[in-house]
Amino acid sequence: MRVEDYMSKNIILVNADDNLVKAARIMQEANIGCLPVERNDEIVGMITDRDIVVRAVASEKNISNVKCEDVMSHSAICIDKNEDIHGALEFMSEHKIRRLPVTDNGDLVGMISIGDIADSECSNEFIGNTLEKISEKTYESRKI
Repeated sequence: MRVEDYMSKNIILVNADDNLVKAARIMQEANIGCLPVERNDEIVGMITDRDIVVRAVASEKNISNVKCEDVMSHSAICIDKNEDIHGALEFMSEHKIRRLPVTDNGDLVGMISIGDIADSECSNEFIGNTLEKISEKTYESRKI
């Protein structure tokens, strides 16, 4: 089982110079929570719905005036489409991420999420353990 077999091939991107309202509307219309951010046909980061809320809305910024590049994660960790699905889960666990851009010879060809993998033949226990590892640090940092 390879990443290519479970990834979403419908790639929706946002430009680094686009404002957060545009990114949020794209996410709303596509019912997704994460977008790769591009500049000059190169992926320069990732922006999530959480980035918009935590890094802009909670800081009371006018999201019409804030660019995606101002709140995005500036590293886009990618995985090759030929990677084994178990390797993808380990990669997600190691980097504590739920979604990955998928590449083929450096070109963006899709996105894969832990939800996509949950539909695979991987055991529920393996997927559950991965999700637990991804969430560990996030949960710990939320304790007040």
